[in-house]
Amino acid sequence: MNQKKNISKKTDCVICNILRTGLLDEESTNEWLIDNYSGKNSEALSITSLTNWFNEHLLQRLYVKQHPNTNPTFDFTTLREYIEKVYSDRDDQIDPKLFSLGKSIIEHFQLDPVDLSTRLVSRHNMQNHLKKCLQVEEPQKEKLNDIAISKLLQAADFSAKILIPPLEFATNNNIAPPNIQFITYARTETGEMLPIKEWIMSLKKEQ
Repeated sequence: MNQKKNISKKTDCVICNILRTGLLDEESTNEWLIDNYSGKNSEALSITSLTNWFNEHLLQRLYVKQHPNTNPTFDFTTLREYIEKVYSDRDDQIDPKLFSLGKSIIEHFQLDPVDLSTRLVSRHNMQNHLKKCLQVEEPQKEKLNDIAISKLLQAADFSAKILIPPLEFATNNNIAPPNIQFITYARTETGEMLPIKEWIMSLKKEQ
């Protein structure tokens, strides 16, 4: 009875209307979106990341509804990307591997990709839901800066692990000069070249 009552109360929010059908749990979904957008209890995610997460969970529930006794054996990220590229974006440059995987999922499980593409929500839908319906504030810029710095440092460390061995090979065989800096960053406002970690740490000082 409650579910029918909720369904009848349509709003101008696409996501609210989906949640009120009971396809996804409204309370836990909204809590997750609030936590992961605000950055209060976890790392702040972008509108795009939240939209992708919601669409993948939505596709999973739609699949379970159509195949209640069949466990999915594929990645719903792949299905979402395939549907968005082929049926939403009409992207001619789709990766052949993604196209092949997506097409095989659609055909094997007899899914209707056109119908599924109309169910997916947009970034605009997500932004509207977060701000107007959930009234959640964007993460503070200081917190975003900290997250960005952390991610940049992780990326710099990872790239160094990959680049140092071939760089050592090149310098040991006199192919590259011994004092070469393998990662630099050009500060556009001054033209000065800094090692990437130096530039990253300078972001902290500028806060």
